[in-house]
Amino acid sequence: MNVHDLDPDVLAIHLKIDDDGDFQVTIGHNLEEQDYEEGELEFFNDLLNGISFSINFGIETMAAQGAIMRKLQQFSDEEDENEILFEPDEALVKAMQDSKVVSIKRKLN
Repeated sequence: MNVHDLDPDVLAIHLKIDDDGDFQVTIGHNLEEQDYEEGELEFFNDLLNGISFSINFGIETMAAQGAIMRKLQQFSDEEDENEILFEPDEALVKAMQDSKVVSIKRKLN
């Protein structure tokens, strides 16, 4: 990965699968030092190094988290398909408007 080929202001993570099935992780950025404060540049470098570390030493955890996210999305899609919209009858709406319901707040102490 040549960082000079990146668009400006890009943090990059390049994953290559080698012949053994292992990941080769390359990180880089195309940030102009004069455009950022020293603390920001340090943070971005720390972020890239942390992501690289997580990929190198926690790939199974990251894959498990990805599987959870995929299953949650599938569940969410199924819930959207089964969604039932409740539209109250006019008589119910009128009865609620005419009711004399008083809200009582309980002390929690």
